[in-house]
Amino acid sequence: MTIKNVIFDMGNVLVRINPPSTPEAFVSLGTGKEAVNAAFEHKELFIEYHSGFIDTPTFRRILKEELNLPHITDEQFDKAWLASVTEPTYLTEDFKHRLREIEGYKHHRLNTFLLSNNNEVHYLYTTKYFSELLNRAISADRQYYSHQIGLMKPELEVYNFVLDKNNLKSDECIFIDDVLENVEAAKAVGMHALQLTRDDPIENILIAINDINAYKTLSNSSLALFNEPPKNSDKQQELQLIQNSR
Repeated sequence: MTIKNVIFDMGNVLVRINPPSTPEAFVSLGTGKEAVNAAFEHKELFIEYHSGFIDTPTFRRILKEELNLPHITDEQFDKAWLASVTEPTYLTEDFKHRLREIEGYKHHRLNTFLLSNNNEVHYLYTTKYFSELLNRAISADRQYYSHQIGLMKPELEVYNFVLDKNNLKSDECIFIDDVLENVEAAKAVGMHALQLTRDDPIENILIAINDINAYKTLSNSSLALFNEPPKNSDKQQELQLIQNSR
């Protein structure tokens, strides 16, 4: 089997993000670093929000309380929450180049998918600014966001969800993510996987695909040769003819 499907993460694979910018933005609104550090250690809250189990107003209210910032407006909250993604990546040549490269995958007979840990505020912002470009590279009906499907990476169920939803074979897929834990989880369900960071060239993906396909072709050829029945020697063939003539 050759690679037929490429499943992408979004943050720091397609779009550059800088997660530390968000806590810093909340500090600038008047809270202390200790309160920010404690709030951002509340992993269950973020998992619930990114999984779509709580809505945005509830998330805002709880996090404002934990940050000791009950007085800030929703607009101020969202601006700080978006600080990690608000650099204009949708205008940079790097971002456009990455999407153009992926758009060209159709010429390699590769299907493209997106699997992103996301939340409503980030989703509304990012789709507002570059959904048109993104949809040309990856069809909208093949984009999967954690807050919409109720599953998050690195849960194995989320990878199987994409496979089952699209009738894909795991060994015909390669998953691309900047987080090693997510890459290893994809491998655990039988996918090929590549860790690609924001500074790695997007061309590394096609190189990896070509290497995998070449290895599979070589392995299949070797297996076929190994399974081929041995040819009879001339002497064996002569003896066989004598036996058959009796």
